[in-house]
Amino acid sequence: MGSIEVALPVAELWRSFRTVRAWPHWNGCMWTATVTGGELAEGRTLVWALQPLRRHLPYRLPAVARLVEVVPERRVT
Repeated sequence: MGSIEVALPVAELWRSFRTVRAWPHWNGCMWTATVTGGELAEGRTLVWALQPLRRHLPYRLPAVARLVEVVPERRVT
């Protein structure tokens, strides 16, 4: 597990984080991201794809996760 410090109030950071479709705008590793129902909530499905791991690779790496815990301004698992 890791961490990073961000010079933002938690509420402001959460507003950006909960907008899943915007993740690729602030995370250059992501190509796309979406969540069923449009917002982070327990039981929803998170779907995203990462940019190619190396420039010469022709594919993006997809991933799917079921959200089991969403605690606003604290964590998403």
